[in-house]
Amino acid sequence: MEVKSEVFIREGRVEGRLNTQQLRKVLSDLLDGELRRDILLAWGGDGPKLDRWLTATPPDPRLRLLTLGLTSSGRPRHPSRAKGPLQFRALS
Repeated sequence: MEVKSEVFIREGRVEGRLNTQQLRKVLSDLLDGELRRDILLAWGGDGPKLDRWLTATPPDPRLRLLTLGLTSSGRPRHPSRAKGPLQFRALS
């Protein structure tokens, strides 16, 4: 499914349907025997604050959520803003 960035920014937020659809797709794509999948949360300033997103997103033990750190406003840092090697941090 191809989604234009302006649609994702508008509909991929906590209130949007694309968030849940993307997580379902990731889970449906788990390979046989794959117990866990790493997911990088990295929307930068164009998405919700991480704590708000986590509150509205049902947890799933098959997903390990990672970030590159948080912006000063509490959003997952985008890779284009990272300096030096990427340092992934697990949320749990």
